[in-house]
This record gives sequence, structure tokens and C-alpha cells, in this order.
Amino acid sequence: MDTPGNRSGHSITSVGDKQILFGGLIPGADRKEHSNNEVYLLNNSDLRWKRVEARGPQPHGVFAHTATVVGRGDDVALAVFGGMMNGGLLTNQLCFLSLKNLSSTVWSVPENTETPRPCPRWGHTGVRVHVSGELFIFGGMCTTGALNDTWLWSPSSKCWKLCECIGDIPPPRRRHTAVIYGHKMIIFGGRDASGKHFNDLYELDLISLCWSKTPVKMGLKPSPRVGHTCFIQDTRLVIYGGSSVQPSSESGYVVNNDTYAIDLSKDEKQWVRLPQQDLPERTMAAGFCI
Repeated sequence: MDTPGNRSGHSITSVGDKQILFGGLIPGADRKEHSNNEVYLLNNSDLRWKRVEARGPQPHGVFAHTATVVGRGDDVALAVFGGMMNGGLLTNQLCFLSLKNLSSTVWSVPENTETPRPCPRWGHTGVRVHVSGELFIFGGMCTTGALNDTWLWSPSSKCWKLCECIGDIPPPRRRHTAVIYGHKMIIFGGRDASGKHFNDLYELDLISLCWSKTPVKMGLKPSPRVGHTCFIQDTRLVIYGGSSVQPSSESGYVVNNDTYAIDLSKDEKQWVRLPQQDLPERTMAAGFCI
């Protein structure tokens, strides 16, 4: 079995009954971590890994990128965007792994001559609108600081478009999470360029492109954090793990293994900490999908 080696900052994306792992930081012979462009496939039925040797021009090795399924019907692909390469270099490369036949798949790396397009970045988020197959990118970190811009890539036009958003736009941030809920994109957490961590919720109406901060009742709530994981379960948004500032610790932060949920369907929203049984190890920047 082709089990992937230890890594962080990679992506795992659900495609039917399989999961696709791409990239991340892996330890090298020089005892330093290096970004890579490996692709692995996990079959849900037998939980066996397989290394995928995709043909075509190969994408950059990256970590803290996004990997999102785009397109509709049979015309779907895994869109890998942005991330950090070796040497701390950032990229805004957008490349596609065909999902028509995963046993003999092909990379496609279009020339990066289109304007406008998102600047090179890492720690951003990418979500897919299920009806249209479009890709929305939000935030991240570039060479000049944290970002709070929103970009749309359309599979029909194959072009980027900067979204002219209105409303209560979130402060710039990186290493937050984003999910689709109905016709909205929901973001949680992250940190800005100064190191300030967030535990706020914002939602973007993908039709009106209007941002609003989600009001949450006072009470128990997740600590401000980055590098956590997030998913939608029915009407609940669930977050797990990540790291938070803790000045009393030697490193200055703590890695979490707590789980919180909030019901997005309710008018009055409130965080609930879920029962902690058989806790996994504390994690951040882990690959996760559901």
C-alpha cells in the first residue's frame, strides 16, 4: 500500500467515495521540510492509499494552498490554487487535475497570463458553489500582508473575477476556514498580519456579494484560533483543533483538540462544545474532509 509519509499543510478533498491528498510539507534528508506535489488517493471502502502518477505538466510543490473540486457533471477537476513553495516563495498558479479517470489522470497547468487575477498567496480558503461549479477564493497572506479580497473563478469562462463585495467585510486574515451553507460562504477564525487571532463568524451572500458578521449569543465559544478544521453537518457548522495564543506556554501558543458546533439554521445562534471522548492528538494544519 502506498501510504503517504508524514506531512503538514497539505489538502484532502472528497471526490465521490474517495479522498485526494495533494502537496504539503514533508521532511527531507537534510532534516528540513520541503513542499511537494505528490498526489495520493484514499478509497473509502477499504481505507487503502494509492500513489497517483498524473501525466502532463506538473504543478509546483506547495503547502497552505487550496484544492477544490470545480465544474459540473462529468466535466469536473481538482483545482489547486496558490500556496507557498520552497524558499518561502508564493505562487498564484491555478492548475487542474482531471477527475474523469483517476486511474489515468492528467494535470493541466494553463499559462498564468490572465489579468486580473489573484496575487500570489498562502493560507487562503477556496470553496465550490455546488450548482454552478464555480470557485470562490477568500483572504490569505501575500508578501505585503494579510488579505480580505474575494475572487471568483468560473468554469464556463475560465477566467478570474474580483468580487466587488459590500457590507461588513471581514478584517484581513489567513489560515481561517470557509464552508458553503446554502447560497452563503461562511468563514471562521484565522489571524491577521500582526498576529491577532480571530474567533468570529462572517457570511458572504454569494448572490448579492454582501458580507455580514454573524451575531452569536454570549456564552461558551471557541478560543481565537488558526489552522483548525471545519465542516457542515446538516445545519451545524463544526470546528475542531487548530492553535491559539497562550502567552504562559514556552512556545507562546497551544494546539487544541476541542470541538465546537453552532446551528446556522437558528435565528439566535450559540456555540456548543461537543462531548470529548477518545480524544485524538492535538492537531493544527491537518488535512480533513467529510
